[in-house]
Amino acid sequence: MEKKTERTINHNGSFSVKETTTFTPEDGAVPLQDVRPAAPFSEVRGKSHIGYAATKTTTTNDPRITKPLVWFFAIVFLLVAFFAYAIGYWPFSIPFAGSAIFILVKGRRDVNRVAKKMEAQGQDATIDSPEELAEVLSGASGQLKNDMKESMRATFTKDHVHHFIKLTLPIYAVLTLAASLGMGFLVSKFLGIFVFCMLTVGGLLYFLLLLLLQSISSKK
Repeated sequence: MEKKTERTINHNGSFSVKETTTFTPEDGAVPLQDVRPAAPFSEVRGKSHIGYAATKTTTTNDPRITKPLVWFFAIVFLLVAFFAYAIGYWPFSIPFAGSAIFILVKGRRDVNRVAKKMEAQGQDATIDSPEELAEVLSGASGQLKNDMKESMRATFTKDHVHHFIKLTLPIYAVLTLAASLGMGFLVSKFLGIFVFCMLTVGGLLYFLLLLLLQSISSKK
C-alpha cells in the first residue's frame, strides 16, 4: 500500500489536503472500508479487498465550502427524519433528527471558528457575490472531476487490467461452461445453449468495458 499526501494553501488562506492511497495484490486482504471510505458502513462491514485499487480523498477547511456542506447534510438528515415520521415510523426519525441537530450545531461552531480566525487575518471566508459563488462551485466541481480522473488513471492501468483479466477470465469461462452444461442436462438443451450465449456475450462486454476504461484513463 502506498499513500501520498499533498497539502496546498488556497488563495484565500484556507488549506486543502489531498490524499491518494494505492493498493496492490501484494498487500493481501485489506478492509473494504479502507478501499471505499465513502461507502456506507453496512456495505463494507466485514468485507475485504484483494487486488489493485486506488482511492483519492480531498479535505478542506475553506468556510465557503464547508458551511454549505454542513447545511446540506443537516437538511438531508432532517428530511429523512420527517419522512420516517410522516409514514408512521417515528422511532426511526429520532436518531436522524438528533444527527441533524448535532451536525448543524457542531459543524457551524467549527466552521465559524475557522472563519473568524481567517477574517482576523484579513482573509476571505464568505461568499459575497454571485461571481464568487460561481468561482467556488467551478473550483469544487473541477477538483471533483480531477480526483475522479486520477483515481481511474491509478486503478485502470494496463498492468492492473491485464492482471485482472488474466486472473478472472479462466474462472469465468469455467463457471459459464458449468452453468450451461447444468442447465442443458437438468432442464433442456435449448436453455443450456441460451445461458451459454448470454453469459458469453455478457462476459465479453464486461471485459471489453474494462479495456475501454483502461484506454480512456491512460489518456492525459
